[in-house]
Amino acid sequence: MSPPTAIPGPRSRSILPLKCGVILGTLLETTVCTAATRLPIGEDEQTPNVVIIYLDDIGTEFFGLYDLVNAYDPGIDPFTNGIYVQTPVLDSLAARGVVFTSAYSSPVCSPGRASLLTGCSQQMTGLGTLIRHQFVGGLAEFGDPGFERSTLADLVHHLGGEAGVIGKWHLSLPTELMDPLNGNPKFGGWEGIAARGHWDDVRCTFGNLNSPQLSNGQPGGYYNFEWYENGTLSLQTGSYATSLQMSEALDFCQNAREPFIAYVAPNAVHYPLSDLPPAHLVNTPAYIQGPQSKVKDCQAALEALDSELGLFLNGLDAERRARTMIVVMGDNGTDLPVMRSALIDYGPLGQTYNTVINSAYPRFKHSLFEGGIRVPLVVSWAGIEQPGRSSNALVFVSDIYPTLAEMWSMPPGDIDGKSFLPVLENPAVSANDHSRQDLRIDFFSTNGSSEEARNHREIAYTRRLSDGRRFKLLRRFALPEHSSVMDRFFLLQDSSGAWVDPYELAGLDIAPGSAYHAEYLECALALAPECLENFCSSQANSTGLPALMSAVGPASVSANALALETSPVPAEVLGFFRYSSRAASIPLGNGTLCLGSDEFGPFDLPFNISTQGGVLRHTLDVGAPPSPQAAVCAGATWRYQGFFRESDGQQAEFGLSDGLVVRWAP
Repeated sequence: MSPPTAIPGPRSRSILPLKCGVILGTLLETTVCTAATRLPIGEDEQTPNVVIIYLDDIGTEFFGLYDLVNAYDPGIDPFTNGIYVQTPVLDSLAARGVVFTSAYSSPVCSPGRASLLTGCSQQMTGLGTLIRHQFVGGLAEFGDPGFERSTLADLVHHLGGEAGVIGKWHLSLPTELMDPLNGNPKFGGWEGIAARGHWDDVRCTFGNLNSPQLSNGQPGGYYNFEWYENGTLSLQTGSYATSLQMSEALDFCQNAREPFIAYVAPNAVHYPLSDLPPAHLVNTPAYIQGPQSKVKDCQAALEALDSELGLFLNGLDAERRARTMIVVMGDNGTDLPVMRSALIDYGPLGQTYNTVINSAYPRFKHSLFEGGIRVPLVVSWAGIEQPGRSSNALVFVSDIYPTLAEMWSMPPGDIDGKSFLPVLENPAVSANDHSRQDLRIDFFSTNGSSEEARNHREIAYTRRLSDGRRFKLLRRFALPEHSSVMDRFFLLQDSSGAWVDPYELAGLDIAPGSAYHAEYLECALALAPECLENFCSSQANSTGLPALMSAVGPASVSANALALETSPVPAEVLGFFRYSSRAASIPLGNGTLCLGSDEFGPFDLPFNISTQGGVLRHTLDVGAPPSPQAAVCAGATWRYQGFFRESDGQQAEFGLSDGLVVRWAP
């Protein structure tokens, strides 16, 4: 196979004067912009096109480009023993671009794709896990009510260009599974892809290829799959899925109105990988010869994808290619069974990989450990200064959207992604200078609105401190009511950017007084700063005024100095505070019971006597909870309320304050 043609050297990008306005969506306002004047990049050039190749289920472990990041022991040579695949096309793109060594996506498929298309995190999209039929009635599909967002397609539309999606969608449900009360049932299923993604051209597989049985009675796979092309659904048999997808991508990019964007999402290397690619696409014969295994099947699919990428680039008109940015990124980490297979096929991989593969905690796909969320990212473009370099800058998948918006001189709108265009254009922009210095990735199992997404299961938070060191905090919540959390803390990189603990094997001591307690507090407070918030309501008591909750001191577990107060209450009366993980609103006594009841509360604190000034106060001791279920831990959310005797016969026997939410910091 011939190598891809050369990409010309760096050129300046266009400056587009914009007229901005607001379009009223169903549930939110989205800022959009239109180009007032089309200005060329150079004398005879146009605004850059973009092709995004979004790989499926592959981390960095099999790429020689990431040799310094991968944790193979020095005695192992992954270049010669078959671990690293041969990817000459991807290597060629890297030589003409930037390799990002600290790039991240979600631990599973759908949330990362939603973030890529919108520039929004899981907290904003409400997508914390895969699109599944169990969640119909909540947020079942990309683009459901509560999640209307501009997409990458909208960006190029404002420039008068064309947008196409080719390959795996996995952001919708088959029509027959959609809830007819969803609001827009006609947009469900295949027909909804164009409407929800705002695409001009759709050539897609709906999701993974492992259907148990298709209309021809055969199980789905890489040579037997349903293919949807602009309104026509067909059963494809005989064609290798990756070859068809890359061929269709070439057809779109060759004929699309410029500037175009092509979101190309091959199913490779997601299972069923036992469907081996055509032999002429595989550079390493050993991957397709002899007994099959998960790792060799995966490696064969990777090399075939690289070969098809080369055919795509070679087939693209030279002038179009010269003004096209190519982005290659993974959607999540490698699947654990593939890595276990690598351990069997290639023998001991070294202490690090042996440990993480056999860990009691899954550390690859489906996890928030580095192996589950750190992914390959290579950007190749004529506007890159000093191509062939790597960057340690933090990048999340949502950052692609604002990067393209800045390249096309558009405001990104209400998103939380951050542009990494300065890193591409200026090699002097280091990881410490980049606008993204921290990154939060959520993993929750009930997709829904952004409010529902606060019901977290797990969070990964990484932060680069002012001295350049990068730490990572893994937080896992107790279920079902998140009354406690488990924090694990790791030093990923030192101040020079060198990897210290890239697979989180050496958890740091975070107890008060420990060597890393201050760094832990800085990261934990940045992740979830202490929060005091009143809720519920109270009625006027015998003082003539309602009693309101407040607190004095830090809501910090390690400080252990928070005092609860409620006032005004009658002077010198008996009272106490109660707390629970749940909220309620039930008339009780002279007021409203604000606390719900279950195994996580309510819990009663010791009695106190109010002051002559009518203040009921209690200083909390987080080290002495009423019961183990009542423990106050960093990251936990508890609701507090005051109860007190009334002082005259005109009132109920007791009164209640309003409620106070305390989100505890470390």
